[in-house]
Amino acid sequence: MARSALFAALFAALGWPSGVQASPMRRAQTNCRSGRTVFRQGGTRAFVVLRQFRPGSGEPSAPYKTFYVCRAGSRIPHAFRQGSPYVREAISGLRLFGDRLGFVVRAEGIQSGSETEVGWIDLRIDRVLTGLINASEGLANESEEQPGLPRVPDWDLKYAIANDGTVAVLGEGGDPREWEVCLLPVKPHSLGPPRPLFLAKAGQEALDPDSIAITETSVLWSTKNGQPESAPR
Repeated sequence: MARSALFAALFAALGWPSGVQASPMRRAQTNCRSGRTVFRQGGTRAFVVLRQFRPGSGEPSAPYKTFYVCRAGSRIPHAFRQGSPYVREAISGLRLFGDRLGFVVRAEGIQSGSETEVGWIDLRIDRVLTGLINASEGLANESEEQPGLPRVPDWDLKYAIANDGTVAVLGEGGDPREWEVCLLPVKPHSLGPPRPLFLAKAGQEALDPDSIAITETSVLWSTKNGQPESAPR
């Protein structure tokens, strides 16, 4: 389920219309010293600000997060990810690849549903692209979920970003354990759906998520025993 559809389903389950959104961001009250730091390298700082959605009518408020980044020399933060109320959302794996700051987002509905996305922000032009790599509607019977949901294992997930913005991902997880290498191409408004390059299942040689790398022509990784592997892009 796409991120917007997940949130719509959550609002419906809670009795709220799907158009409900958090209060608008007030940029004037946020500066490059605001919030809690989640990443800092050189002159680049990423941080999170926690705010409250107040629905009114005597209903309880709900927190939501907004993630910002300030690049070197900037005084005005750029919001690159805004969460939603009634959804637990966390960002991890922030890394610089040239002028791009990459990140992994995990979102989980209070009642059901979860998603994992990988993405980046181009610090030169504030362009943000993300791609969905794992999604579940939280149904007890997986066969009843929407067909075609990506299921790249994400218990241990690492990525690399090429100079053109293409993202290579190596994920480990599942029961029984499996490992998948995939590629997310750049599209006009998002990263494309994950294209599988290699899959290893329990009983086969395990892969090392930390070894993932990408060049102009290839995706590279290694097994946990140090054996190098690769696939053409």
